[in-house]
Amino acid sequence: GPWVQHLIMIGDHQQLRPPVETYALCRKHNFDISMMERLMNNQLPHGVLQTQNRMRPEFSQLLRDIYPGLKDNTDVIKDRKAPMCMANSMYFWHHDGEETSDRSFKNLEEVARVTQLALWFVQQGYRPSEVTILTPYQGQTREVRKSMKTALSKVFRMEDHPDLLQSKPQEAVDTSKGSKGAPAAPATPEQTAPQEKVQVHTIDRYQGDENEIVIVSLTRSNKKGNTGFLKLLNRRCVAQSRAKCGMYFVGNIPTLQSSPHWNTLMSSMTELGVIGRTLTLTCQRHPQNKVNATLASEIPINDSEFCKVPCREPLPCGLHVCKKRCQPWHPHKVCRQEVPITLVRCGHKAIRECSQDEDEVKCRQDVLFICHGEGCTKQHARKCFNDD
Repeated sequence: GPWVQHLIMIGDHQQLRPPVETYALCRKHNFDISMMERLMNNQLPHGVLQTQNRMRPEFSQLLRDIYPGLKDNTDVIKDRKAPMCMANSMYFWHHDGEETSDRSFKNLEEVARVTQLALWFVQQGYRPSEVTILTPYQGQTREVRKSMKTALSKVFRMEDHPDLLQSKPQEAVDTSKGSKGAPAAPATPEQTAPQEKVQVHTIDRYQGDENEIVIVSLTRSNKKGNTGFLKLLNRRCVAQSRAKCGMYFVGNIPTLQSSPHWNTLMSSMTELGVIGRTLTLTCQRHPQNKVNATLASEIPINDSEFCKVPCREPLPCGLHVCKKRCQPWHPHKVCRQEVPITLVRCGHKAIRECSQDEDEVKCRQDVLFICHGEGCTKQHARKCFNDD
């Protein structure tokens, strides 16, 4: 109106457009194009932020076709350490497994791969909350969540990892087939509990968020080269701009190459040598020990044969080193080395764990005592800690 004297609009028209419930309004009348983007398309003068503070420089390099003038704030991103358990900080892992669909698209080959890869990061010491799995479709999101929940209960002792799955209350609407779509059912209290968990979301729902490790299941894999709403450059932009330290795509190369925007990304990754059928995982302490995984089952979860070198990591006590095999990865929060001691309270010798207080140690030395019950004067033996 005439009362407006100064209007400032802030946003990023390269990210996802506003959701519109009626798909026909987008297709026929461009209702999903914001006023800001319309004004920019009509050459309204505007400024663009050029410096990014989120991701490793090799990630931002892949965004130059979207943000040509993008620069890195090296003082901030220098602390973005690449995962030591991976040969590459980013990779496109190719497969031939085909998609299926009913109300939404899913790809069970990718479900297996992203599940195992997420388990690998958790096993290698990443906090579950530092790992995010993204998919474009609600159907794939549901399948990954189910797979993660089943796999975690089998691979890890749940008493040690009671909180390894997280969802947000509501996912974005899937309009890939031109329908209204339907929001996901509200999350249960267990799902939304403020605990530390592996996050599994749709790409659309994760816009604006970030994480240390991001794994993207691209889902689409078919002989016709149909990519559905993945063909939107905005969606590719969101998918590849969430990761800070590790970014891993799982998808089918021929299908995605049919989309010019995804072909641009994969061409860049090909030049960098970070695309193919073989995903290389490494031992953090002994990087010469590697596994080249072409299948989900080849990712060595809880595999003691992967790296047999003694760990020898210094333990918190400063006196001992870890004597386990290097893999599977294991924490070093407590020293469990057995050490001999002389108990102050009784003078007997005993064995305790290095981190254990003497008061917690029960003296199991046999001692003699005379029973005075009901006229008995015989000697009997009992454990020293048993005063009865």
